[in-house]
Amino acid sequence: MTIDVRTPIEKAREEKHKRICDDFLRLTSQMPECAPHRIFRIIAERVGMTIPGVKHIIVQNGLYKSNK
Repeated sequence: MTIDVRTPIEKAREEKHKRICDDFLRLTSQMPECAPHRIFRIIAERVGMTIPGVKHIIVQNGLYKSNK
């Protein structure tokens, strides 16, 4: 048995990041011809974040690899 010692803010952040990643996977499968930066914009508008912020979360979770 493990005890969850995360703060409510950490739990909310993790849930938000999971939602963003799930949205990215769902949208890329629904619209394979759509460029990733356009999908980042759609997600950013939905969750109230910046496009670079959404891209950072998706890259950090290994779902997208930038050219850099």
